[in-house]
Amino acid sequence: MPPGLASRLRLLLAALLALFVLGVAAAPAHAAGADQIDSFTIAYTVRPDGVLEVQETIVLRFGSSSGRHGLERFWVIREPYDDRQDAVYRIEQIDVSSPSGAATQWSRTDSNASDGRLAVMRIRIGDPAVTITQPTATYVLRYHVFGAMRSHQGFDSLYWDATGDRFPLVKNAAINVVVPGGALDVFCSAAEPGVRADCDRARIRPDKSAEFAHKTLQPGQILTVEVMIAAGVVADNKPHLEERADAAAERFAQGLMIGSGVAAGIIPLIGWWYYRRNGTDKRFVGLPPGVLPIRGQVPREVPDKDVEIPVSFAPPRLPLAVAGLLLDGTTQVRHTTATLVGLAVSGAIKLRSGPDPEARLIDPRKVPDKPSDLLLDSIFDSGQTSVALDVQGALSEGHDDIVKYVARQADQGKWFVRRSPRKAAGSVTGGLAAASFVGFWSLGSAVLMVIPVAVSLIATVAVVSAKLTRGQRSGVGRALTDQVEGSGRIWQPLKPTSFGSRRERTSSPSTFPGLCSSIWQIAGQRSVPNWWSRAGSTPGPPPGTTGTPGTSATWADRWTGSTPPSPRPPSMPRPSPAGRASAVAAASVAAAVAAAARPAAAEAVVAAAPGERAPGTAVPRPG
Repeated sequence: MPPGLASRLRLLLAALLALFVLGVAAAPAHAAGADQIDSFTIAYTVRPDGVLEVQETIVLRFGSSSGRHGLERFWVIREPYDDRQDAVYRIEQIDVSSPSGAATQWSRTDSNASDGRLAVMRIRIGDPAVTITQPTATYVLRYHVFGAMRSHQGFDSLYWDATGDRFPLVKNAAINVVVPGGALDVFCSAAEPGVRADCDRARIRPDKSAEFAHKTLQPGQILTVEVMIAAGVVADNKPHLEERADAAAERFAQGLMIGSGVAAGIIPLIGWWYYRRNGTDKRFVGLPPGVLPIRGQVPREVPDKDVEIPVSFAPPRLPLAVAGLLLDGTTQVRHTTATLVGLAVSGAIKLRSGPDPEARLIDPRKVPDKPSDLLLDSIFDSGQTSVALDVQGALSEGHDDIVKYVARQADQGKWFVRRSPRKAAGSVTGGLAAASFVGFWSLGSAVLMVIPVAVSLIATVAVVSAKLTRGQRSGVGRALTDQVEGSGRIWQPLKPTSFGSRRERTSSPSTFPGLCSSIWQIAGQRSVPNWWSRAGSTPGPPPGTTGTPGTSATWADRWTGSTPPSPRPPSMPRPSPAGRASAVAAASVAAAVAAAARPAAAEAVVAAAPGERAPGTAVPRPG
């Protein structure tokens, strides 16, 4: 072989190899099994009224991975026009046929971009239940377009994208355009969005129609045509413009934000008004505090004006659990615990504190009231005379019985106009959470602008419900509460500081006196053991009780008037060592009972200092 020929052959092989490599590298990714359009023929006719009549003939070839059900056609129906406006297009009177016999049923779906300025219409042609077995299917689409015309200085034009960036590979595209008065000039581009590249053919025919053609339009490339005509021959010669979509959304967002801020400021005012309207007890007109109307008397009820409650030296004839409901608006575990201590005070049972607290049945005939009777029955329902109190849930049944009884008494006596709104507050909070979740998925980020309203509403509901925890008492409920408060005010200063939990030790005198309220059972109904002593004087009983002559008078002189002195005078009675030991023992039992009645609401056990508590000391039985 001649040397020159061998050299030429090597160069030819190298060139062929390079072309093969470049061809493989340049091959589009869609070629492996994707659909393609073998032929795309379009006939455009611009009417004098500016409506564009379109007829498209599409020959679709199915790829190996095709669903083979039909054709999808996309049109842009909204796009940005300038900084302030969007161009919109209406595509109507769609008609589909198929010379190849393919199914021609179709459905329409519109989709928007995130800012709303770009909208795309899609029609899906074909039967999803039928698979096309032929390699190709031919579809003929007819439709009208509104808004495709443009107006310039000295001429008008048809400016339209024949294809979109969602088209598959198009092998051959041919377009013919007929315009009123004939075409003056033509333009055609086949390239990616934002890029200009001339079509293979763009010319004016002798009949003044425009002709365009292009081969191998790659996916993502757009075929755009423009035909210029004389100005004024088309009536609707301007684009259809609307305010940019995101501007309207921005105005809506600003309005929503302003409205949200205003509403967030108004909601607390509504809450304040609601509290002023529903947070004040009712009181009988013309009756002193604590006095109930006689039978047949129906005095008028008015909002309570913070009437001064006089001190009562005689305890009200109300069970402790009932008094707790009147004061707190709800029946709590500590009320049940106080009822238990009241059983010990009355002599019905005996309580033992220490590591193994227990209740021992002494005399069931001494049960002071119905709640105490319910609790006694639940404790000793098995016939035992001694029951351990440190067993979890040991008093839960008795507590539930007391709650039901007291609630029934309140309902029958109509003690409350409205009960505690905690459930309503929980419902409002839960409803807001659910509405926020649904709103986020339906409105998207716009729901974030109503967060101030939600926060203001939740906070207002929480504050108002906290202030309305005790509910709104009726005139009857207010009179009974006056009796409890009048008696509790004389005993509140005598409350031992080491008795009860930290929360009860720091509670205000207006709250339920807790376990120490069982003292009114002692003070008002029985003689008092030597629980109290006064510095510099002979130990004597609390006011309103019998005891050492003269001592009671001294106490009575000190505690005359409607309110006890504050702060406590130096001669305020102090617990004696025996009294402190008994009180601390009762506190230990009370803590264990609270844990047994409701573990989740158990009070903390108060540790007594050395010498304060005698191990095994029981609650003293008066008398």
